[in-house]
Amino acid sequence: MGPQLSLSGSIFLNGVVTKPLIPPISLIVPDEAIENATEDPLRTHVRRLAHLLLTLRTCLQQLEADYAALSPTKPTPKDKDEPRARPAPHLESIDSSEGHGQISLTYEKNAHSPRYAHAVFYASAHYSRDNKTVKCVVKFTKRYNAEAHRLMAGANVTAELIHCKFEPTVGMFCVITSYVSSASRKDVRISEDGVNALQKGLELLHAQSLAFGDLRDANIILDEKGWPHVIDFDWCGTEGTVHYPFDLNTETDPETGEGLWVDDVKPGGLIKREHDRDMLRKHLAKFC
Repeated sequence: MGPQLSLSGSIFLNGVVTKPLIPPISLIVPDEAIENATEDPLRTHVRRLAHLLLTLRTCLQQLEADYAALSPTKPTPKDKDEPRARPAPHLESIDSSEGHGQISLTYEKNAHSPRYAHAVFYASAHYSRDNKTVKCVVKFTKRYNAEAHRLMAGANVTAELIHCKFEPTVGMFCVITSYVSSASRKDVRISEDGVNALQKGLELLHAQSLAFGDLRDANIILDEKGWPHVIDFDWCGTEGTVHYPFDLNTETDPETGEGLWVDDVKPGGLIKREHDRDMLRKHLAKFC
């Protein structure tokens, strides 16, 4: 791009994913390199560019060798009967942050389209300590409030938190929760006890000055008995320190003209506890 050299890589998952591998590098010696130089800045800069290109050539040669060594395989009947997430995350064995001991994960399928912003998988988790296997959901996210999740679990309005810890190998949090089977809202309605439990869960958060921030109806799952389970604690944090994302969806329903959010919610704005209360009132009508 003009005097800028950029380098990106692509990988075919369930779709093509392309990411930059390095920040753009100027082919012209930067002014700061000249000002802070301890040796010939041109020589230093050329050496850096040459090192990058040599590394790229080595990587491409290795990729070609790896692909040449592959042999095509045909799926077996078992593969067809028991679909698995392909490719699955490399994280297959972890020490639970919530006291479940060693956990072995078997990924089953993607929970969302590959174009979805988050990596979320349905899986099964085997506990070595209790020698039992449970269905679970594995999510990789840039931030997550485990404290808030545990508080809501105290009101029995969220799935069990099995694991939540920053995973350095992917630079994100790995969050594992028990699986909740959601029922069609045409078949079940939330009970008065469920409404009270949701309100109690929010009160537990708010008592600790925590604001949830993303209490849309999509983040409230009703199980087969009509009991509510709140998911996605990604935005949750201490009121006054957390903000809505700048790419917040502010579109309105073309039929009703109604938006997803209550008044005062805006891209980049502060997440407030009063928003949680207003959002709960706004969306509860869809469950009752």
